[in-house]
Amino acid sequence: MRFSYKHMNPVLAWAGFIFWVLAATSPAAAAAEACPTVGRIDLAVDELDPPVRHVFDRTTGQLSAMPGRGHGPQGAIKSAVLGLTVVRFGFVSEIGAIFSLGPNATVCGRMNLLKVSFGYQERTVYVARELPRDTCIHGEVLAHEMKHVKVDDELLAEYIEIVRKRLEAFVARLGPTVSRSQNHAMTVMRGQVDRELAALNREFTRERDRRQMQIDTIQEYRRVTDSCNGEALKYLKGRKPHM
Repeated sequence: MRFSYKHMNPVLAWAGFIFWVLAATSPAAAAAEACPTVGRIDLAVDELDPPVRHVFDRTTGQLSAMPGRGHGPQGAIKSAVLGLTVVRFGFVSEIGAIFSLGPNATVCGRMNLLKVSFGYQERTVYVARELPRDTCIHGEVLAHEMKHVKVDDELLAEYIEIVRKRLEAFVARLGPTVSRSQNHAMTVMRGQVDRELAALNREFTRERDRRQMQIDTIQEYRRVTDSCNGEALKYLKGRKPHM
């Protein structure tokens, strides 16, 4: 019998380790060798890369209040946020499995399909409404934010190959799952996949943070602030700019 299951796995939205632990400690796991093998697992990996949205109607106050926004290297809590790049990334995965009767009224389950899409689910670049679109400073802030977009593009192109190689090794390690029911076996396999994808997600997040911090330097902030003959201060009425 064949069964498939599709699952969204966005950043920080994964759980279910209890099923992994039960599979590792259950006496039924020792019977896995009695289950028939079903050949290799078909693996497909592709990337999620939606178009970048540009939004220019939010005020500096609204940008400052956006959830998850961190302060730049200057750490100026009361500064005006001129621009912001918001990205949501993660995995979408689908698994398929074949089941047969196992020893002692158990069920043998074996994954035969794993489809994974990884990348950006949302990409939005904001430039503050206070900066008119036809001004020099609007262009400078937008250019700064597009540096963040470029880093994300480069990282995804690199990382999708890392994901593919890691998942090839992952499926090569998988053996049969012995459980009391098809549903429980599917949950165990789903937990195995989620655990692997969560580790990849954490690694991607750390590397992305590291690369993005190399753009948001004090020198870059000063350059943009001083560009266009100090035009930013004109539109911000003396408030300290921040990106």
